[in-house]
Amino acid sequence: MSRAGSVFEVSDPFTHPSGALAITKRVRVDLRGEPAALDALAREARFLSLARHAAVPRLFEVGRDERGPFVVEEAFEGTPLANAMTGWEAM
Repeated sequence: MSRAGSVFEVSDPFTHPSGALAITKRVRVDLRGEPAALDALAREARFLSLARHAAVPRLFEVGRDERGPFVVEEAFEGTPLANAMTGWEAM
């Protein structure tokens, strides 16, 4: 479960009322009962709410609906971090 990118399902980009391109992240259906997965979403929301940097997406909304908790954040075009890290090792 701790593999990068394996915890969330992400919507296709859409236009947020702010005019920015946005995505919605949710805990994957098969992991919704896992406290660690829910904690990962909460940690990401907390980080995005505090961070102010051009390389960090803006947080637009945090909520819960019939499908569970979600985070709406700015969508970034580009290479996923996991792809950029291929071949790198911790020192």
